[in-house]
Amino acid sequence: MNPNADRRQSPRYPADPEVRCELVLGEALKLESQAIHNLSAGGFRLATDLLMPVGLEGVACFTDRAGQLYCQPGFRVVYCYEQPGRGYVLGAAFHRDLTPDELERLRRLAPP
Repeated sequence: MNPNADRRQSPRYPADPEVRCELVLGEALKLESQAIHNLSAGGFRLATDLLMPVGLEGVACFTDRAGQLYCQPGFRVVYCYEQPGRGYVLGAAFHRDLTPDELERLRRLAPP
């Protein structure tokens, strides 16, 4: 299998710039992403300061700048690699696909 092959089953969308993502990894570690590159119904790609192993599981808490929670799906790390001088790029798959409403809220921050 080509390691660069796109395995996503659903289209990718840019996240609204107001969207924030905090990764909750176990009981003790919470990590704020640097930037969300894109979202799909099945997963996300973002910039982070921490290298994470493939297979690591957690919860992604998506909020707006004011802290309003939009959804918090479980995820599994699919890849994580270093961008020299800029941290890491993390790709993750949700445990379940986001609903169309959840995805649209994250794309446009429409009220729930």
